[in-house]
Amino acid sequence: MRIISTNKKLLHDYEVIQSFTAGLVLKWYEVKSIKSGYVTITNAWVKIAPDGVIRLEWIDIPLYKKTSLKQIGHYEPKSPRWLLMTKRERRMLVERTHKTGNALKVIDIFVSHRWYIKITLWLVARRSKINKKQ
Repeated sequence: MRIISTNKKLLHDYEVIQSFTAGLVLKWYEVKSIKSGYVTITNAWVKIAPDGVIRLEWIDIPLYKKTSLKQIGHYEPKSPRWLLMTKRERRMLVERTHKTGNALKVIDIFVSHRWYIKITLWLVARRSKINKKQ
């Protein structure tokens, strides 16, 4: 497992409740760009629809350097990406985020041992200013 990018500020602002791992639906040029290390996850957040569809918003994956726009057409680096999780995990996340007001944040993005791009999600609760000082 090789970690590509990490969100270090997350531990300062949020308290971790539970951790999850999810896959990403990507195109070939996005995979090449991520494996080269050109990805930013500091502004990334997860949007969960009530029907269980989970998307990753505002992850910045720039176009791979050796890819031409003639091959792919139009490209947006911050377009939403689908997350791959089991039905049971999706149902549980919908319940925990909509009822309790907790949020899902991206802590890191990595390449698994089988060369798949995966992300680690944390179910988090916001910390108060008193807890941040301690």
